[in-house]
This record gives sequence, structure tokens and C-alpha cells, in this order.
Amino acid sequence: MIFAGSLSPESQKFLNANSRLTKLLKVWRPPFKLDNEQSHILNGFGADWSHGYWWKPGRGKTIATSMHALNLMEDGEAEHCIVLIPPIITLNWFRSLSAIQHAEPGRHPTVTMYRGTPKRRKDLDLNAQFILMSYELFKRDFDRLDDFFKNRKVMGIADEAHKIKNIETDAHKACRFMFGERPFLMASGTPVSSPKDVFAYTRFNNRQAYRNLRHFEELHVKEYDDREQPLIWQNLDILNKNLLTNATYLEKPQRVEGQDNWRPIPLVYELDDKHLALYHRICDEQLVELENGNQINAVGAQRLFQTVQQVILNWAHFAGEEGLRPAGLDLCEEVLDEIQGEKLMVVANYRLSVRMLVQALAPYGAVGINGDMTYNQQMASVRRFMDDPKCRVVVLNPEAGGVGLDGLQEVCSEALFIECPTLPRQFWQALARLDRTGQKAMVNCRIAIANRTIQVSRHKKLLANDDLVTTVEGGSQSLREAIYGQ
Repeated sequence: MIFAGSLSPESQKFLNANSRLTKLLKVWRPPFKLDNEQSHILNGFGADWSHGYWWKPGRGKTIATSMHALNLMEDGEAEHCIVLIPPIITLNWFRSLSAIQHAEPGRHPTVTMYRGTPKRRKDLDLNAQFILMSYELFKRDFDRLDDFFKNRKVMGIADEAHKIKNIETDAHKACRFMFGERPFLMASGTPVSSPKDVFAYTRFNNRQAYRNLRHFEELHVKEYDDREQPLIWQNLDILNKNLLTNATYLEKPQRVEGQDNWRPIPLVYELDDKHLALYHRICDEQLVELENGNQINAVGAQRLFQTVQQVILNWAHFAGEEGLRPAGLDLCEEVLDEIQGEKLMVVANYRLSVRMLVQALAPYGAVGINGDMTYNQQMASVRRFMDDPKCRVVVLNPEAGGVGLDGLQEVCSEALFIECPTLPRQFWQALARLDRTGQKAMVNCRIAIANRTIQVSRHKKLLANDDLVTTVEGGSQSLREAIYGQ
């Protein structure tokens, strides 16, 4: 369902023209066909300098904001776009943008991933169409960025825009300084946790709504508490209208009988350099041991795969050093931040991983369903996940929790496969914990892919519905390519 504010005059002209979106798609082609709602919104608002994409996870905020930015570039309103994103999903954004094709064969949007040491960042190309960076680096290198783009047509995209909803933060202030009079798009699945958040967003997408914070509070605060904080709010209809002016809201789709009711969302991320070095060392050791055997067979290949896959999440265990934090854990927390209060089913393939994740995600009330638990213990985890609002995470092993487990679909429609299943049936069985009778919403199925690891080849095999361990293709060289993600 779409809730949108009134169209700006620029957007009305955009809508009344011979579908500017059609013209844009003749120049820039997304990697998949836009759905009707995405197309309608881009037709209606794609000419706006500012827009709030308040779309629930899985609705396509990344491709929509990217196409919106490309439209402004085609119109001459912008030449560059700084995309502010959580660092763990930088590579995912890079791949998404790189999948957009230009009408000229072989041409794609130019993209710079702005990261690395200060020395390396100074050498990066800022002339690209899209510059991807974290909020932290945007603040840290603000003077350099401001100087470079001072006389250039630069716009901004704030992904996970709830990170700038506090007007007192440096991130919000930096965005205001850089993009206060420039095009700026915001995207968040759950933008508002307090009515005061609306003031922060309207400074970008509805800049005439309030003269200042005092004006905002005079209109919307009826009573303050003894600490002078807003206690009772008023005129919430005006507040809602102002939030949704030059903005749209897309709820998660409801299930439709006879259609696919789950959406795959690949999340590509990078391991820490030291972690990746450890992964490669263990891969080398395992290959040498395997190649010294009499024959490379399916059993040996499977043992190799089982070992190296566990290294991806269990960095501290394999390094023998407590406290090392794998990037996959950052990814889990980023997904929890994205879904803002909703529950999450995390699928991990190994008992060691399940135990680590339950412990690390304890602040989210995490419970586990593992093969070393009794049936009663597993059911206790299910009941807590279903009944306790503070329990936002269940981590399950697909063999232990992937068959016969019922009830999760009543409270959860968000999944993250943090470890790629060894067998396709494990994937389908685990997904069926949410995609089943009783589920009311589309299931967002995120599949984590640690770049330059075996998860790259496992994801390809999963898409092909193939089982890598039933055959050994090409001997040790094929195995080497698989575990190194080549």
C-alpha cells in the first residue's frame, strides 16, 4: 500500500510527460524489471530534489534511490552522488550499481568505494558518479569532501536514514551542511520512533514545513515533562502530512495465493584482512592434506568444505584468540538495525556458529535451536521467541530446526542465512519455517555471502539447485577455485 504526500509541480510535469521513467530506462537499465509500485513512484517523484523512501525492507530502496539519482543526473541536476551507507553493505551497494547497464554496451555507472587508510582514501577517484562511504568517514573527511565538491553538482543518498534522525549528531549536521541546498534522498524501513524524528527528516524532504525546532515544538508539543522533554504530542495529522510530503511509504507486501511469497536478497560483504588471511592459510593447509591422499573424492571434498565454511564466522575459535569479531556478526546487527524492532530468524549451518551467535547477540535476547539441545530445550527457545517481545533473534541449525518446527511464521517474516547451507534441501527446509501456512507477509530471505570465500561458489550452486559434494569436478583445481570464491 502506498501513502504519498502531494506531488511537487516538478513531479507533476514528470508524471504528465511521456513517462520520463520510460525514457530513463532506455538509457539506464536496472538488473531486474521494476514492479508497478516502484515504477509509479519513480514516475511521480523521480524529478524531485528530495524524497523520503520510507519503504519496508525488501521493497527495493537501493535500486529505487539509484535510479532516482541517475534520473537527476540525466536531467543535469547532479553529476555526482555521495551514498552514505553502513560499511558492512558497501560491497553489496557496489555490486547493485555495477549491475545497472547503460544503453551503450559494456557501460555501467562509475562507482568508487571510499574506504581504507587515510593515505589510500586520498588517492581514490572522487569524479565517479557514485561515491560509496560510511557515515563515519563522511564526518571524518568532511573538509576534504566539502572542498572537492564545493563548486560541483553533487547530491546525496542516506541509506538507513534513521542514522541522521537526531539533529544533534555530527552525521545530521554534516548532511545539512553538504546537502541542505542540494538534492538529497533518504531511505529507511522504519524512519520514526518518536514524533521528534519528523523534524529531522523534513529539513531535507519538506524544507518549508517548519522554520526551526521552536516552530516545530510550538505546533506539535502539547505538554512537557519535568525534564523539559515532550510528553504529550498534538496535531499528529499535520505531522504525518509533513513527513509524507515528497515522500512515500511502502508496507511489506501481503501474501498472495498461488505466487512466490519469499524474496531472495543477497548480501555480499568483506572479511577483515587478518581474518581473510587466516581463512586462506587454513584453506591451503586443508588442500595440502587432501591432495596428499590417495584420491580426491566426494567425502574428502565435503570434509574440506565443512572445515573452511566454519572459519568464516568463527574467527576467534580458529585463531585461538578471544575477542576477535567476525564481519558476519556486524552484518547480523546491521540487519537487526534495518528491520527496527521486528524479529529475525538467523540460519547458521554449524553448531559452533549457532553457539557463538546466540552468545554474541544476547543483547537482542537471542535464543538458539541446535543439534546438541533436547527437544524440550528447542521448544523452550521457540516459545520464548514467539512470546517474548525482547527476544528478537532465533538462531537455528537447519538440521535441528529445519524440519517439523512450526510457529515462527506467526511472529517473524525476516530471515538471514548467515552460513550457506551445504545441501539445497537444508535451505528449503529452513526457509519453510517462515514461508508456510500462517505467514501473512512476504518473507525477506537474506543470504550472506562473504566475498573471496567458499560462500561465493556455494551461493552459485544454491541458485543452480546443485549439490557440490555429490561430485568432484576437475580435481583439486576446481576445489581451490570453490573455496577461494573464484
